[in-house]
Amino acid sequence: MNTRQNLIQVFVLCAVLLTLPTVVRAQFTFITNNGAITITRYTGAGGTVVIPNATNGYPVTIIGPQAFMSCSTLTGLSIPNSIKSIGDYAFEEDYQLTSLSIPDSVTNIGKVAFEGCSGLTNFSLGNSVITIGSEACWGCSHLNNLTIPNSVSSLGDSTFYECTGLTNILIGTNVSSIGSYVFYNCSSLASVVIPNSVTNLGDYVFDDCTGLTNAIIGNGATSIGNGEFSECTLLKQLSIGSSVAAIGTNVFLYCSSLITITVDTNNMVYSSLAGVLFNRDETILLQYPPGKVGSYTIPNSVTLIGTNAFYDCFNLSSVVIPNSVTNISDNSFYQCVNLTGLGMGTNVLSIGTNAFYLCRSMVGISLPNNLITIGDYAFAECWSLTSILVPNSVVNIGNQAFYDCQTLKNVMVGNGVTNIGSGAFQSCSWLNNITIGNNVVTIGTNAFNADIALTNVAIPNSVITVASSAFAGCNGVVHLTIGANLANIGYDAFSGCSGLLSVTLPNSVTNIGAFAFNGCSSLTNVTLLGGASSGVMSSVGASAFNSCTKLANVMIGSGITSIADDAFTFCSNLTTIIVDTNN
Repeated sequence: MNTRQNLIQVFVLCAVLLTLPTVVRAQFTFITNNGAITITRYTGAGGTVVIPNATNGYPVTIIGPQAFMSCSTLTGLSIPNSIKSIGDYAFEEDYQLTSLSIPDSVTNIGKVAFEGCSGLTNFSLGNSVITIGSEACWGCSHLNNLTIPNSVSSLGDSTFYECTGLTNILIGTNVSSIGSYVFYNCSSLASVVIPNSVTNLGDYVFDDCTGLTNAIIGNGATSIGNGEFSECTLLKQLSIGSSVAAIGTNVFLYCSSLITITVDTNNMVYSSLAGVLFNRDETILLQYPPGKVGSYTIPNSVTLIGTNAFYDCFNLSSVVIPNSVTNISDNSFYQCVNLTGLGMGTNVLSIGTNAFYLCRSMVGISLPNNLITIGDYAFAECWSLTSILVPNSVVNIGNQAFYDCQTLKNVMVGNGVTNIGSGAFQSCSWLNNITIGNNVVTIGTNAFNADIALTNVAIPNSVITVASSAFAGCNGVVHLTIGANLANIGYDAFSGCSGLLSVTLPNSVTNIGAFAFNGCSSLTNVTLLGGASSGVMSSVGASAFNSCTKLANVMIGSGITSIADDAFTFCSNLTTIIVDTNN
């Protein structure tokens, strides 16, 4: 018997020490409570440690919180059948521990109990374990096979988080609850079956399981949590049980290999058709598998294309949207980079935010005559679009709706549009022809910013506000016509329009913002009538015509009441300023 074992026996015989609240035994510190012993700390030299099942007639029943935490020399452990509970953090960061068998006597494993035991390869759970705490085996990266016994009722959040070596998992038939992130980044896990006993699935349970190819959700689960299979890039097949009544957001995000979603025919909320996920009545298309290749015709029963329905469907080449569809939700076709053809039905009323964002191969699109709303970024970075006709039915063009459509040349905005959103056509560098409808009231911030191919801009009489930087950097604009009712010209609105030759501002204008025409270096003549006809004072902001180096003539009308001191700074050729005698 080695020295450490002899010392343990010596201390065991000293019964008087048991009367103390905390007792030290050669390798262990422990306490006695109600005739049972809890180990509170291991103090030995490491190696393989044997926990005694009793000490001086008292059973050892609990391995307390942090008892073996950060024991970097611990390589093996024998746990007796007397142990009923393993406390929180009990073996955290024991990274040299390679093998561990939990006896049948144990009913509870606390949170973070084995976190960071990265050397653990063989790990078996006894048949009496009921609960496994959150983060219990977080980062046990060499753990490869695991069976959750039938005794277990719940798995806490992040239980097997980043167990990257885990290849097989068998979940017991009495587990009812699986917490969030339980198998997050178990990148070697190839398949998983959720038994019928499981009713609750947390969020992101299998997120980033990049090796997962097949998953089956049993008939007990009532919901699929947010991001459940997000970034499972090799997942090909998913089966959904009969009881699922709610599916969270981003469940299939970046599942680029997914080709088939199958729903149990007894499910009363969801259904599947040819591998595509729908609601029960097939009126809402919820998820098109991103791994499917080729073209797709949406069934005539569909009225709504759901959020993210075709998100990142890299292999989708063309799609036909039937006349039954009235709404295309946010992110519906986001980043379908190889989508070249799109047939849109005549009854679509709304196109959501980011609906076709980054569809860079889409050559042409015909917007239906019933369309009312084009959402923010709806067609942003559709690099192959060449022309857009916005029908008269449309009321609002969202912010950045056609942002960075680099090959877009022709745009006609219908007469129903009242607002062109911020950045709506910003950075459309080939845009050379724009017709603005006769009911537009506001041209938003950066609406046509940096559209360098524009040469002629006609702002209709309906427009009241040209917002900040609306046409800034449009250095190809030579001719600018401004309607009779324009009141506000925002900060930097036409800054950098270096090709602009002349400008006449009507007497409706009440405010010219700072730097409004800054750097219009070809501008030679400016007429500022001011708002005298409306009785409203008109002002010219700071640096409004700064660096207009060819500006020679300025006419100031009777309605101009305020001109900033530096309004014409660096106008080196300015020779004539004529002020109306009625000013």
